[in-house]
Amino acid sequence: MPDMYSKKAAEAMKKRLRGKRCTHKCQIHGEQCTVITRYKDKKIQATVDALRAIQGAPRHTAESQHYCELCSMAMRENRPLDAFARDSKGVVYLKNAGKSRFYENDEGELVMCEEE
Repeated sequence: MPDMYSKKAAEAMKKRLRGKRCTHKCQIHGEQCTVITRYKDKKIQATVDALRAIQGAPRHTAESQHYCELCSMAMRENRPLDAFARDSKGVVYLKNAGKSRFYENDEGELVMCEEE
């Protein structure tokens, strides 16, 4: 049985998951949307179509929410979609890193800070 975590297997899977990407921009970061609208691998596309039919999920269109790689990172880490940003050199960073979301009130209790 092949090692599912080998570099060769990972590259093969990456190649199978290629396809036509959405041409719209993310509303939060202004970067290219990462949603694949049509997969090159016909088996994967058939699976996606079958799952979409079972779930009754709509297709990704111009009216859909468009999200970029920064939004995807935030979703994977269960953060708000605008949690990450990219600087002028292309380096991704966590916005508000090092700031505490809590402060101590007059009674000594920890209270969550209000969003700005």
